[in-house]
Amino acid sequence: MSETSKLYLYLHTHWDREWYFPFEIYRSQLVGITREIVKRLESGELPSFLLDGQIAIVEDVLEIDPTLHQRLKKLIEAGKLSTGPWYVLADQMLVCGESLIRNLKLGIEITNQFGLPCLVGYCPDTFGHSHDLPRILNGFGIKTAYVWRGVPQLKEGPVFWWQSPDGSKVIAYHLSRGYYQTIFHNQLSVEERAAYLASWTSPSQQESGSPVAYSKLFNGSLFPVGGDHMAPPGHFSENLDLLNVRLNEQRGDGHESSPGRISLAPIALSDFSRMLSVATTSATVNIPTIDAELRDNSATLLYGRSYLLPGVLSTRLYLKRENRLSEHRLIKIVEPLNSLLHWSKGLSYPHCELNHAWKLLLKNHPHDSICGSSVDPVHQEMMVRSKRLNQVLDGLDRLAREKVSQDSNFTAVTHSKDPASLSVSNLSSFDPSFPANALVVYNLAAEALKGPVRFSWAGDLNLKTREDYEAAVAAVLSETTGSDVQVTALQVKSDEEVFVHVGGAPVFKHVQFFEGWLWLDRIPGLGLTEVPWRGPHMRNAQDKVTKPGSEPDFVLVGPKRLVNEFFEVEIQNDGTLKIMASEGSNRKDFLLGHSLRDVADAGDSYNFDPIESDKPLYARLTACSSGQKGPLVGSLLLSYELDIPAGLEDINPSSTAEPSAPVRPRLFKRTNEKITHRFTTEISLRRGVPIVFFETTWENYARDHRLEVVFQTGSTVERTFSENHFSVTERSAVNPKSPLPVPIGFEAMPDRYPCQRFFLSNGQVFLNSGLPEYGAEDSSITITLLRAVSRLGRPRLRTRGSGAGPNIDTPEANCWGTNRASYGWSPLPGKVSGKVTHNNLSESSLIHAYRVAELFEGTFWATLAVRPSERFDGALLSIDNPAIRLMALYLSENRSSVCLRLLNVTRQPQEAVLSINLPCKSAQKCRINEEIEEDLERLDNGMSDPTKSRRYKIKLRTNELFTVKIDTAGFAPGFH
Repeated sequence: MSETSKLYLYLHTHWDREWYFPFEIYRSQLVGITREIVKRLESGELPSFLLDGQIAIVEDVLEIDPTLHQRLKKLIEAGKLSTGPWYVLADQMLVCGESLIRNLKLGIEITNQFGLPCLVGYCPDTFGHSHDLPRILNGFGIKTAYVWRGVPQLKEGPVFWWQSPDGSKVIAYHLSRGYYQTIFHNQLSVEERAAYLASWTSPSQQESGSPVAYSKLFNGSLFPVGGDHMAPPGHFSENLDLLNVRLNEQRGDGHESSPGRISLAPIALSDFSRMLSVATTSATVNIPTIDAELRDNSATLLYGRSYLLPGVLSTRLYLKRENRLSEHRLIKIVEPLNSLLHWSKGLSYPHCELNHAWKLLLKNHPHDSICGSSVDPVHQEMMVRSKRLNQVLDGLDRLAREKVSQDSNFTAVTHSKDPASLSVSNLSSFDPSFPANALVVYNLAAEALKGPVRFSWAGDLNLKTREDYEAAVAAVLSETTGSDVQVTALQVKSDEEVFVHVGGAPVFKHVQFFEGWLWLDRIPGLGLTEVPWRGPHMRNAQDKVTKPGSEPDFVLVGPKRLVNEFFEVEIQNDGTLKIMASEGSNRKDFLLGHSLRDVADAGDSYNFDPIESDKPLYARLTACSSGQKGPLVGSLLLSYELDIPAGLEDINPSSTAEPSAPVRPRLFKRTNEKITHRFTTEISLRRGVPIVFFETTWENYARDHRLEVVFQTGSTVERTFSENHFSVTERSAVNPKSPLPVPIGFEAMPDRYPCQRFFLSNGQVFLNSGLPEYGAEDSSITITLLRAVSRLGRPRLRTRGSGAGPNIDTPEANCWGTNRASYGWSPLPGKVSGKVTHNNLSESSLIHAYRVAELFEGTFWATLAVRPSERFDGALLSIDNPAIRLMALYLSENRSSVCLRLLNVTRQPQEAVLSINLPCKSAQKCRINEEIEEDLERLDNGMSDPTKSRRYKIKLRTNELFTVKIDTAGFAPGFH
């Protein structure tokens, strides 16, 4: 090496907003460190500094010390202080794709208020990386990514192309020795620092085993200066000058064997990214391409113990469930509903409120937060944050109900003669005196659906039992029969209930609350239907009630048996589950089993760790009874018991000579004391819905164990296909198991995998709500329902060769108390046979999986209303190809455009017609960041009248994520 190589140094701090301290303790440190950074940047002592790529920490500082605002703004404008593009550094596997998009969108918007954001995909410590991240970054014009964990061994240095399933690519830089580099912070000699830095410019692997950090692309390497919660090192410039002299004192003397010169150059990461992009454009060396998720932990020792930490998929699952429910409510219900109400009725769109909701959601997404790998107070605060988020959404829901109920704007509602007052305790129920005459139902999916719609209402009635009510139920909904309505709950309040409307005085009265299901044959996609409602005053109702007969599409409930038009579910004598599925004249039997299995877990919040010679424990079925009786929803209640050991005992607690860094893991056994745990699983069917629903609840009293539900698939599971953010990831289920214990610095290969809402195996779809971890064993699959652990981190495990996180007691990570798990099952259509791979996974299978995932989570929103005799029924928007699924619908920041995010879920190009039945000026294809790319092709002969329906052709490439921006500016709202 004869020419001068360069070692580029970027100064940074990696700031976990909450981890082994709660947020406010860390923030008290952050404010002081930020003041120091600002002072030293202003003085010129520091050349530049990266605030971890997340603008939220700037907001955190300014909430405490707003006097820093102008100084921070000046430094960001000058490019000396870098922040963004993220709002927070989120985990990628445990949040949905739209959350990652909004994370970037919000982060860039806020950073732009200070100066230019650092447009790099900075992900220094994420526990694995999504295959869809390159496409998301590309959608914001970001061309580079910086990653550490999950990268397979690279032979040609740290640079590689990283590609998403749709072909989007970024140039990725592997922080192969980690982001945590503190030689400038530590008390080291110049010689020690120089020797360490010199190793980073070597083109061959070091004797020490360190990986190649050198890249031929630019004849150098990138060196991070900083670590977790660290201030900048003192005397940085002086030390840099000393090192530049020392590194080149005996170099470059002309001899062929002499090492070349090394130049140390501080650099801003955005400048390095521009240099890297230029180098790859003109590259003459081979750059490898990785077209996969980054979840490879085979080279953890080589890459600075870059453990993948896969156990976080199931740590504190109550956090994952709460997050998934909140994401669905915000993205799939509240935003599209308010967008359509704004567009069709002119109702004010709650931009500020929704931005606040997004911030609350995103602040729960950093990897130490959503992963459950922090101290107990952090996760207590997360649950408070989640409750605050849902309170915001409750408030927006109440406003929407008041507005829709009288089909008028906010002012008209607050000054109405008969205001639409809603209950305080039952948020969707109106005051019985409200003269509703219709039930308005919105379908917020892109395709027309049929099925039971859940709704609730209040009545000032004297009915004492559900049977009394069912005898008069047909009087409530006109044009229905008794088999169109099902009452599932009756609540009689002994105290006065409070009803109030926005800006009004509260009203107190005695009421009864009812909850039920209404059958609708068809609800248009992205549209609504209005069903006549006769009102809650039923004392003198004379209507005859038609009782459900033997029609095949009703849900029938019998002893150990459920039936609808798709399935016949039976609980067999041995307690296992058998399902007979019908598709036309074809019938197929599935022996699903449904077993609850428990094993010991001697791990921590980061990794599952089995104990030696542990034998799984299986729950026993103790009872089966009927739950909901049909005809729209029917269920069976299965009762299980399982005697679970109370915890673990250390077999030889004094055997470890060095507790902080043991050579061998500690040995445990399960306690002899056992606690009987009782589980209730409600298995339900719904009329018109091809899903078997499962809801399991229980109280956990035991420590350090893992609970899974096990399903049989009927044949050996060779591979699975799990939903990623905007694609489906194929995984081999036949993987070698790592011998345990693993050596120091290694980590066992994962045998559990991440998924979003579903995964596929052997012709079946397995659905979940916030249960993102699954496994495959022989002919069975597993879904993790609970992982109870007692420590944040342990210094050594059988599955992990050293520590990960501090060894702190976290008793609440055992998830004591009530736990709830929601999951589902549906067979794929047609005959699935032979070896299924990504290349031959059928279009119909993928469409079915996405469709049932939407049905499982729910897409309906219903409320009572006052309507004229002529009622509306129709689609506001429609897409005529089921292979193209709606991922998001919201109003853009300019408040004059509606954005639709569409996904081609198949491996083939797709075309569709987008029909718009609301006033608009134009429709355009744009990038994810809403930058316009091209006009959509019009199909309605160029009609210029914006008040007429419009039709546009859309063409999507293989697995393309396609954003449409519809210009609605300047037009009065209304239906065509």
